[in-house]
Amino acid sequence: MVGAGTTYTGYTVNMLADTGDWPQMTLAEDVGDDALVLEGQAAGGTALNATVTTSQAGAYGTTFDFIDHDADEGSLVTVRTVLERTALGAAVVTTSYDKWLYDATDSFTLAHSTPGSETIGASLAQFNAAAKAYAGFQDADMEILYRIATTGTGISAMSLKIG
Repeated sequence: MVGAGTTYTGYTVNMLADTGDWPQMTLAEDVGDDALVLEGQAAGGTALNATVTTSQAGAYGTTFDFIDHDADEGSLVTVRTVLERTALGAAVVTTSYDKWLYDATDSFTLAHSTPGSETIGASLAQFNAAAKAYAGFQDADMEILYRIATTGTGISAMSLKIG
């Protein structure tokens, strides 16, 4: 609580880091005994409305980055890093490296830092050239919708976010 005595001016609520963007809370204050209750719960005294604002939206601590590729094999390697919390709040970092196969039948997008400048429907040659240029930098984000023929169309969508 911010303030002192009976003149509290606000409340600060912090959520655990790396647990996502929490929904906006709705609060009501019980004037009778200065108890904070969730809206809709019974409380003694007259409830006052409280204005709730978010000072910093939360985010999941997950990155999915491009590392390297092999154009001859039609494969690329990504690293997925997840910053999580245990039930007791201890920080845990999980890292996994994955290899993905692709071919000319897949769909490729090259996204750039400038909005609206992405190349949707990039050719295999364009994708390979971009992958070669960014191999090893780990600053290029990946988005992959991976499909195999036994469970779908077999056409995957690969998006490499560069620059």
